[in-house]
Amino acid sequence: MSEPKFANYPSLKGNTVFITGGASGIGADTVRSFAAQGANVGFVDLDESAF
Repeated sequence: MSEPKFANYPSLKGNTVFITGGASGIGADTVRSFAAQGANVGFVDLDESAF
């Protein structure tokens, strides 16, 4: 099985992004993907148990 491929956004490097719903699911994957591409990532989620 191959690893999933994510969109590549080189312009994110060094920039700050803020993700809502970032503790689980698609939001968490987005947090990890943007961070891996060099972005400074902040996120929130209403579900405290997901942290």
